[in-house]
Amino acid sequence: MRRLALGLLVALLAGTSAAQAPGGPVAPFVDPAGAYLFAHMTKEHYGALYYSVSLDGLHWTRLNGGAPVSADYHGHASIARGGDGRYYLVGNKGDDDALIRFWVRTICCDGRRSAPTGPI
Repeated sequence: MRRLALGLLVALLAGTSAAQAPGGPVAPFVDPAGAYLFAHMTKEHYGALYYSVSLDGLHWTRLNGGAPVSADYHGHASIARGGDGRYYLVGNKGDDDALIRFWVRTICCDGRRSAPTGPI
């Protein structure tokens, strides 16, 4: 029994590579017609909205010259597509702002290399 368990362990380890996680892709998928948009904040500017873009989901470039996208937005960045096909971002203008605001756009990104002028 002990020999069988050891044999199974050796067989499992032999099929695993240190460079690749089991079941992981050899190389990240890159869609030539699209990219990933990451709406986020930073540790230094908590609550400010930043955009980064990636072609593979692993390597990111901050847009808008690394500056926040909008001075009017404060909150946890999250973009959602509504049932009407438009994109929504919810937030406020600061911790002391009692109003919850919705920023809405019919398209999320318009293909330009720089970030849009508004939050979304």
